[in-house]
Amino acid sequence: MQAFEYASPATVHEAVGLLGPNGAGKTTLVSIVAGLRRPDSGSVSVGGIDVLRAPQRARELIGLAPQDTGVASLGYRLRRAAWGSGYATEGARALVRYAFTSLNVRELVATTMAVNAGSRRVLEKAGLEYRRTVYLEFEDPLEGNEHGDVEYRLLGEDWERRAQPGGVT
Repeated sequence: MQAFEYASPATVHEAVGLLGPNGAGKTTLVSIVAGLRRPDSGSVSVGGIDVLRAPQRARELIGLAPQDTGVASLGYRLRRAAWGSGYATEGARALVRYAFTSLNVRELVATTMAVNAGSRRVLEKAGLEYRRTVYLEFEDPLEGNEHGDVEYRLLGEDWERRAQPGGVT
């Protein structure tokens, strides 16, 4: 695939988007990077992990949520001046409710740095539960990176059960 002879400079917490006309190879590239399809030639690695040799490990390092999986990623950013005012919790709860009631999402996933106690509390208040800690290595890591990133998840059926009278949400 000649169109994508490219080494991405993506860094921690950076999103990379692909733009191009139909037939340019965007879906093919994403399928190869996710280990769902083999490249015709060359190699692909994610975070130093060879996608062909360890596709599951490589997939753990990328945020890939195809539209038909029913899995969505919950994320938000607030200016520092708004921290501690309850806006993140209010917004996260509204996004959770919207995802499960309007978007037919089956599961929500969110990640944050393990040392980010405020964001972890927000995710827990929004109903998400801790699932695992992942340790990634970066050339120029953020302070606290050595403690890893934590993943939180919430299934729609669990949210619905809690949203019933007497539930937690």
